[in-house]
Amino acid sequence: MNILISNDDGIDAPGLKVIAERLKKDGHKVLVIAPDSNRSAVSNHISMFRNNTVIKKDENSYSHSGYPADCIFTGVTANMLDSVDVVIAGINSGGNMGTDVIYSGTCAVAREGANSNIPSIALSAEPLVIRQPIENYKFDAIADFAAENLDKLIAICKSSEQKAFVNVNALAVESHKGVRFTDRLCRRNYKDRIELVPSEDNAYEARFIGSPPDLSNLEEGTDLYYCRNGYIAVSLVKVMPECVQIQDSLKF
Repeated sequence: MNILISNDDGIDAPGLKVIAERLKKDGHKVLVIAPDSNRSAVSNHISMFRNNTVIKKDENSYSHSGYPADCIFTGVTANMLDSVDVVIAGINSGGNMGTDVIYSGTCAVAREGANSNIPSIALSAEPLVIRQPIENYKFDAIADFAAENLDKLIAICKSSEQKAFVNVNALAVESHKGVRFTDRLCRRNYKDRIELVPSEDNAYEARFIGSPPDLSNLEEGTDLYYCRNGYIAVSLVKVMPECVQIQDSLKF
């Protein structure tokens, strides 16, 4: 297969290297186009009003000065492969579950691929403990799962009548209990905030103050529930937002 891989952790991220090498081992033609540095939580940002720089790192690997969705848009529309059979995002250092899907650059890679009618799969490794050092992440089990079940994951992508991508989350450990399909995505309870620090001339520095992830919302059937309980959680996520029916009684 011709496989286009990107991420939001950047071209030098360890998870990206693990999945790229694993897929090459199976004989696939792999093209990596990834941001030149970390672009986490940029969602589906596309560069419309500035040019980007693409630098060839080796025979089939390029860094991109734009965003994760830019990388896929470039790989697909600039004809850097004869065709793209599947888009792979990740492996991300950190889970992308529930509300994370809105913000995630990793999911944006898969969403951009799916929006181009290409089967697309996002892979994310959830840390076993909060603020786990990157060197303690284990990516091989997730990479093996994706490589060994690539045809099945692509079939899931194609099973929906609507554009959708497969979102895979699992603990960053050496093995898992099995695979579970999710009934729904979890709702993340973020406690991050912005602190405004006065500077000069009525200006403020807006500092992002992060907080540990809230793991209390472990509702059975959700991606977070299965992942934190040691399974590989597989979700099929729609690309298009959906409208909610407005009550007919409301008039303007």
